Order: sequence, then C-alpha cells, then structure tokens
Amino acid sequence: MKNFLIVIFLICFTVVNVSAQVTEQKTNQYLKIKSTSYPDFPPFSYLQQEGVIEYPVSIFFVAFEDALSTNNVHTEYNFLSSYNDNVEQTRIGKTDILLGVYNETQNGFKNFDHIEYIFPAVLHNPVNLIMLNGKQTKIKNIDDLKNLRGIYVSSEYFSDYLYDRFKYLNAKPVNSALKAYEQLFLDKADYIIGSYYYHYVSALQNGLKNYLSFSKKPLWNMPMFIGISKKSKYFNRLKILLSKKVAEPSFADKIKEELKKQVHKFEQQTTGVVPPSFVSDSAPEEQTLDKDN
Repeated sequence: MKNFLIVIFLICFTVVNVSAQVTEQKTNQYLKIKSTSYPDFPPFSYLQQEGVIEYPVSIFFVAFEDALSTNNVHTEYNFLSSYNDNVEQTRIGKTDILLGVYNETQNGFKNFDHIEYIFPAVLHNPVNLIMLNGKQTKIKNIDDLKNLRGIYVSSEYFSDYLYDRFKYLNAKPVNSALKAYEQLFLDKADYIIGSYYYHYVSALQNGLKNYLSFSKKPLWNMPMFIGISKKSKYFNRLKILLSKKVAEPSFADKIKEELKKQVHKFEQQTTGVVPPSFVSDSAPEEQTLDKDN
C-alpha cells in the first residue's frame, strides 16, 4: 500500500510538473501584437513625414519594446490619422496596446470602457501657463485666472479633470497652437493653458520660443498610462508582463530620456525658423512667468 501511494504521488507530481512546463512554454512563446499612440502630439508621439514615407515616432517605443523583448513579444505599430480612431481600434481589440492615455478620460472621444490601464503612470505631463514676454501677470492662485482671458488648444489632449478646470476658469478653445499664439499677440487673450512640452515644441516650430514665457511651475501634472485592450487575445499575458515592467524605475527613466532626445531634435530642426507675420520685428529676451502656488 505504501509503495502504491508513492507511485501515485510520483505520477501526480510528474503531471503537475509537465503542466507547469507547458504553461511556461505558452508564456514564453513568440507573440506578435499591434500597438498605437497619438498620431499628432509631438514630442510625445506623432507621425513623421519624410517625402512619401510616413512612420510613427514615440518616446514610448524604446522602453516598451525593451520590455516586450524580454518575454519574446514583438509589436508592429498601427497608427491611424486620428487618436480617436486609434482608441476605437484598441477598444474593439484590433489593436492590443495604447501607449499614452489619461485616466478617466472621456471628453471628446468614444469611451475607454474596454481599455485597462497599467499602473503606475509611465510619465507625468506638466500643464503650464503661457503668456507673452513683457505681459506676464502675477498669479498667486488658480482663482486669479478667472479674471483673465484664458484659452487652450482644442486639438491638444487633456484629462477630463483639466476640461472641468477650463470650464471653471472660463477658458475658451481655439483650434490650433498657432491660432492660440496669434490670440496673445492680438491681445484677444491673456494666457494659454497647455502642456509644457507640446507648446515648447509648437513655439519652436513657429519661431516663437523667444516671445513666450512659461510658468516656472506647472499648474497640474497629467499622469500618462499604458492601456491594454480588454478584448485582446493576449490580454492576460500582456497585463502580467507590462505590470511588472512598468513598476521598474528604469521603464519611466527610458521614457524621460527619449523625451529629452525628442525635444533636442526639434530644437535642432527649427533653428532659424521665421516667426509669423503677426509678430513684431524685435524679439524681447526670453523670460519665465512668475507664479506662486
């Protein structure tokens, strides 16, 4: 009887061990997925045009691809021309991963109900005040902005919390960064609220960097996450993999390093750009907007 029990134990142990090996093989088997991000939000993510060739660029790619490679996963990028369409492709499971999404965001887009966020955030996007040099106003608290004419760029990406703040401050939307800068120069607005990096790059592209001042401190920081389609065939495997990798400090560090590289690239590419006609001939020295918060 004792020998019989030993035989049964060995058989069970062998079956469990084989099962574990099969599970491990499935976990590490080669996998090809589809990923997407913002097609028009430099320096974070955008479609780069070179002649007839268009390809995606993103500060998320290096950290993301490094994380995937450790688990034998490869991604191809599926960028449509609008972020809303990229979100929808992720919601319905045609795309597996959405790189760069704000938590609890519905405003202006179809809902995110079928996208799961991986915590913690991989980046915090600072939102600053932007004013003309020489026209800075001392701001002691957020409520001071209610007495000023504020605007924001409607094509920029914000969390729902920020849209609520814009309503509270009576900030009005304009359809492009260039239009927003023009409103400042024509004295139709006192300030812009927007992502520091987005507007820094936009100012470079329009030859306006030395005409604008950014608040020393951000008003808010919007956390950016990686999202996984709940309808992805590989949801469980990707969630386990990315939850582990995103929690490692090196993941966010790689993204920050790529952000610096992208900003530097735009600085190099925009040297000598002539400002638009609504700007006066003389450029005042670049200043930093005072804000006590």
